Amino acid sequence: MDETRVERFHGVRFYDSTEAMAGIVAAFLGAGFITHEPALVIATPSHRLAIAHALTACSFSVDLLQQSGNLLLLDASETLSTLLVHDAPDPVRFESAFSRRFARLGRAHHGPVRAYDEMGDMLWKGGAMEAAIRLECLWDRWTLTHLCSLICGHGVPNFHHHGAPPVLCEQHSHVIAENGLPHPLCRAAPSFG
Repeated sequence: MDETRVERFHGVRFYDSTEAMAGIVAAFLGAGFITHEPALVIATPSHRLAIAHALTACSFSVDLLQQSGNLLLLDASETLSTLLVHDAPDPVRFESAFSRRFARLGRAHHGPVRAYDEMGDMLWKGGAMEAAIRLECLWDRWTLTHLCSLICGHGVPNFHHHGAPPVLCEQHSHVIAENGLPHPLCRAAPSFG
């Protein structure tokens, strides 16, 4: 573990539209590309496409980023299926899968990596709340033991009636809102602009 790393960044973005999510993710990843931080995106096909369009709108070549090993786009459903044992994320499979995938990023790069993930949202939408929290815990540990900054995406429609449960917000270090203020679904959590 890098002793110079002072704090983790494991943010959550509650989004109400694909465009809003893609804009935030493209800004987050783009800031990393500028400082030579490769990126991993684990999302649905439509969200991967929206993120790619948003990156292109910011003058990044998605094809060149992928060819150079600085951007890895993964399907959330396929990736999640490789992590599950008895319908729950397995720590050994998680460690193995992401050790391999992070090693592919930037080839000889040994610095920070930025990531965006929607697998927790898929579990939550499917009614597997405990599995979603377990996945968030695995990611949280990863951000503490690796040079990784992570944003997890969760669709607001999943929480319309009751708001995001505190247990979900508590798994993250930041709640990201477009205006930089704490998202109203998690009023007590910190924010990232």
